[in-house]
Amino acid sequence: MASLGSWPALRLGERLNDYSAVVGVPSARQKIALTPLTGQPLAVPPLYPGDMVAGVRQFELYCEPSAHELFAGMVTNTWAVNHASSQLPMLGPMLALRRGESVSIRYHNNLPETTTMHGHGMAVPGPADGGPHQRIAPGDSWTASYTVDQPACTNWYHPHEEGRTAPHVYYGLAGMIRLDDDQTDALGLPQTHGFDDIPLVIQDRVFDDDGQFLYAPTSQEIRMGYFGDYILTNGQIEPVLNVPRGWVRFRLLNASNSEIWRFYFDDDRRFIVIAGDNGLLPKPVDARMLTLSPAERAEILVDCSRWYSEHFDLRATGIRGGLQQRVLSIRVENGAGLVRNPPVSWPEDDFQPAGSAPLRTFDLGGQGGLRINGRLMDMNYINEQVPLNQTEFWRVRSTNGMMHHNFHVHGGGFRILSRDGSSKNLQPHERGEKDVVYLPPGSEVLLQVRFLHPAGSQNPFMYHCHFLEHEDAGMMGQFTVT
Repeated sequence: MASLGSWPALRLGERLNDYSAVVGVPSARQKIALTPLTGQPLAVPPLYPGDMVAGVRQFELYCEPSAHELFAGMVTNTWAVNHASSQLPMLGPMLALRRGESVSIRYHNNLPETTTMHGHGMAVPGPADGGPHQRIAPGDSWTASYTVDQPACTNWYHPHEEGRTAPHVYYGLAGMIRLDDDQTDALGLPQTHGFDDIPLVIQDRVFDDDGQFLYAPTSQEIRMGYFGDYILTNGQIEPVLNVPRGWVRFRLLNASNSEIWRFYFDDDRRFIVIAGDNGLLPKPVDARMLTLSPAERAEILVDCSRWYSEHFDLRATGIRGGLQQRVLSIRVENGAGLVRNPPVSWPEDDFQPAGSAPLRTFDLGGQGGLRINGRLMDMNYINEQVPLNQTEFWRVRSTNGMMHHNFHVHGGGFRILSRDGSSKNLQPHERGEKDVVYLPPGSEVLLQVRFLHPAGSQNPFMYHCHFLEHEDAGMMGQFTVT
């Protein structure tokens, strides 16, 4: 695992201020000539329902070393969750949660490094969040216990170790969370896991000439983005998926460290965007292209029944690094799907923008570099104190004219009221409840936030840029909710 070791070791509370300390390859590196194993059946992460014990749905998740054949004749060292039971060589199973249920998720650390595991998108109290304060030493475990109290959506879990999140995710520690509820069940959407409801975890990676992950960003790549040479879809390169003749639901997660992906189909077919980060949109939106920054999610419906093509590709273009690649090759089978006529509308939610509320401003970057409001992340400093169950406006500004950022909050979500002063600038997947928002250079957004779960100073919530190199370099702050 020499590649991971090239990232400087940090103690708790330390910050990588000297970017030149990172020993990396040149930014203009040459792509290594490898022979990827393409055309394999898509590895769909198994849906893990846990075990119901005394009214609590219990999950046991093991973070452990693994290995993966991505290139002919080569074995890539990876990290995975529940590799021994699910046979996933990287990533982890999809957790099946349901609104109203009590859950207990115990993470076991069988890795050589301390890590944490954060339930990204889960609206939970601070002690169950899995942020950098809830560390799991090698050989230890940590449990997140809470009652699920939010609408149906697609979330995910991933490490959040202070200063080490980027390499831990890079090696394969991540998995998706499927949260269901009665209201969404009744809509008649495709929801048969692995048949017409398909999770897709999209990442990009750099490899050395031995087929190993190469995580060695230069100081420039920390600031401007560490971009891969290959796209991995559920840990595979250009896999193939057979789908039924009918409507198919894809749950897209951009789990890349830095890249912003623009997704589209090679035959230019239209699709329906039905959900964003934290649930259904107010109404479905037709689209031919969808852009997701790191950690954003979207759910789309694709009509595989009335199109002339029996074979088409989902493709992605990195709008920063420029990589273009097939994400998934889709082949339509003759068998009929379960959903022939999905809903084209549903009752809109009752969200109304607040007339007035306290305003906080968060400036990302500027002359302070990878900072928020001029400060680097400090585990011993609480940046903001937010009242429980009170609506606020948060203005988030990207104050550097060259650097891309996004903004993620723990403990709940937000509504984007405007982008650069207008609600008309919002993208389709941005019109519902979210927890990540993309900010191009020089842009700003206005968010309406309200946190319904407490977080004290011992287990505060985080806000940060979810470009993982930015986060690890200090672009993060802490807030309590009381």
